[in-house]
Amino acid sequence: MRPKESATGTAIVVKTAPGRPDLVQVSIDAALAPPERAMFADHVQVENVRDGVRMLFGKLHPTKPNLCSAAVEVSFPPRSFVSHLCRSVEASRPEGSFHEVVEKAAKRFGYGRIDSLGRAEFDRVQAFRSNFVYMALHDDDAAIDFFHLDAATMQLALQGAAQGGHIAPDFRGILRIVVSPALLLYFLDACVHLGQELKTANPELADLDEASAP
Repeated sequence: MRPKESATGTAIVVKTAPGRPDLVQVSIDAALAPPERAMFADHVQVENVRDGVRMLFGKLHPTKPNLCSAAVEVSFPPRSFVSHLCRSVEASRPEGSFHEVVEKAAKRFGYGRIDSLGRAEFDRVQAFRSNFVYMALHDDDAAIDFFHLDAATMQLALQGAAQGGHIAPDFRGILRIVVSPALLLYFLDACVHLGQELKTANPELADLDEASAP
């Protein structure tokens, strides 16, 4: 799964959708916006909390089971989570959805499917906010890049949408999580399941998801 790439040399472009001024199209050129930090994770938890969807990525301690010695928390707004992340991983493509491609890769390289990871304790946690994500898979290695387009920058972008909406040439991803295909598959399973729960509990999210469809 990748954001649309810009041919402008600008890391991020924001435009209103054709014929739908109430909808916004965001294009991110991932090659021009590499994350500023990265970590390897072998544990993940995805849950709905008061401020959105919380994703906890951790590195399990080598001698203390269920303790993550390093961890990051990524908070995702429910609308972006449903209409961007979940929709993107399930979108149909000739080779199959990204979700299906990851499932095949995990099986091909002998990882299998993780049924449950349970909950872990976290020694220290760094917290980030994100509303866009780019995922990549190559052989038996995978990465999740998180981006955040804040409200102030979005408003400035929309003001310039009529002129093309080119903004933030120094825009960068905030975080890269490197994982195995097995953990990425578990993460995608958890996200899709939670996305369905959120749309069932909040019909307005389901309506917004349908409105965001191409």
